[in-house]
Amino acid sequence: MTTIKDIYDFIDSFAPFDTALDFDNVGILVGDKNATVKKALLSLDVTEEVIEEADHIKAQLIITHHPVIFRAIKSLDSHSLPYILANKNLNVISAHTNLDLSPEGVNFHLAKRLGLENITVTKDGIAVGDIENPRCWGTFTSRHFAEFVKEHLNCKGVRYTDIQNDIKKVAVGGGACGEYIYLAKELGADAFVTGEIKHNFIVESHALQLTVVDAGHYKTEDVVINPLKEKLQKTFDEVTFVKSQTFTDYIDYI
Repeated sequence: MTTIKDIYDFIDSFAPFDTALDFDNVGILVGDKNATVKKALLSLDVTEEVIEEADHIKAQLIITHHPVIFRAIKSLDSHSLPYILANKNLNVISAHTNLDLSPEGVNFHLAKRLGLENITVTKDGIAVGDIENPRCWGTFTSRHFAEFVKEHLNCKGVRYTDIQNDIKKVAVGGGACGEYIYLAKELGADAFVTGEIKHNFIVESHALQLTVVDAGHYKTEDVVINPLKEKLQKTFDEVTFVKSQTFTDYIDYI
């Protein structure tokens, strides 16, 4: 018999919940730690569609990256996600910045998806590695690399800065990691892949002569869900783990 606490403890073994940043809210955020789990749904976020999906497959647990409860709740109406979860007897474990900072977390798997070699993860969770230039590209320019990221992350579109440099070393920071351009440069990266970057950091990255590829928050973090599912499945063979088929980033491109 596997409980919510068993799964929590296992995640804690490689992405300790007490390493989450101060602003964050992680752990068992909804439900009973002693509840039995036979099926669990994994998703970046909890939405009403994800809840319906979990209910449809008769899951007892939803495991997310982004916390379902982030700020203090001052009221709880019948349309709020925690209320709906409780009403359907669904438990939620959220592993956010603790999974970002883990050596086996978001950025490690983002680096692997991009085919980086000699990957290292810093104490800040930023992963850096070397990239082999595919023969079809020749010299890996900013545009070539942006196209490479778009293809490997299956993006509908990406934003990038054209620095005209030869890209050999790459740093990655999934999600909203634009402020890490300075660390990326310190690590000797020629390019930095992230999910969100503000205007001022784009300007600064140009001054640093660092190519930046903004591939979207969802695409740069969704890379961790399947590896996490597989890791959980190997440990808890009596539980069925399923990746959400309903959650997307809701972004279209024209």
